[in-house]
Amino acid sequence: MKHNLGPHQFLLLDFYGQAVLAAWGEPGYLVGSSQRGEPWRDIDVRVMLDDAVFERRFSGASGDRHASRAWRAEMLAWSTLGERMTGLPIDFQVEPISEANRINLDGPRNPIGLGGHWGRLP
Repeated sequence: MKHNLGPHQFLLLDFYGQAVLAAWGEPGYLVGSSQRGEPWRDIDVRVMLDDAVFERRFSGASGDRHASRAWRAEMLAWSTLGERMTGLPIDFQVEPISEANRINLDGPRNPIGLGGHWGRLP
């Protein structure tokens, strides 16, 4: 993966990803400019949920999730948690998988929080 994060930032991002995985049951994915090695404004982290799971969690939000107060509140909470854990400007969003697969991410999705060579949180 090409990125312009330092090793300590990436370690903290991986720890945040472990919290995301534990809470959502799906990994977070690093997407966007930060993982392409370009200058970035924020760190985009996305979770893709099965459409039915997304609809149960955010009833009525699949048509326009940005209009859902519940979705916006939860994304803000997870973005803020990510910022506190990593010191990075996290933009966290959960998407129904059918929508996520239609969106042009302009690059690969790189999973975070799977432990890898960093190990697991205690």
